[in-house]
Order: sequence, then structure tokens, then C-alpha cells
Amino acid sequence: MQGSLRIDLEARSVTLAEGDLFVVPKGALHNPSAPDGCLVMLIENKSTRHTGDFVGKWTRSLEEQLRPVQCGDNRQGR
Repeated sequence: MQGSLRIDLEARSVTLAEGDLFVVPKGALHNPSAPDGCLVMLIENKSTRHTGDFVGKWTRSLEEQLRPVQCGDNRQGR
């Protein structure tokens, strides 16, 4: 990881720095944020839907989630 990442959970918040690791409990609602941007590695099952059962503006299909990503690809502006 590069940079700093804050993960807000229902009961607490966790701030991660370079070299840190955190496991979000299965089924836990969480909201990651990085106002200054950051690079992270996510380890999860291929079938994990990134917005769970919620469908909204940021929801992407599993096919979109599995597409190859170029370094520096920022899809937030869609």
C-alpha cells in the first residue's frame, strides 16, 4: 500500500498506512476513503460484489470488476 486509507465501519474507523493490513469482517458495511489518493491491494473472491446487495451510482458488474486495469487508471470520473 502507498499513501493512507481510512475505512469507516459501523462501530469504528481504521486508518491504514504503508505496510498495514486489515481484514474487513465478512458482511460488514464499510466505506473506504483516501482524500489524497492511495494504492492498495485487495484480496477477495472473484465473486465478491463491491457494493454488496446495494445497487447505485458506483455499482459495477462482476465483468467490469474483473477487467484488466492499467496502473494509474482512475475510473471515478465516469
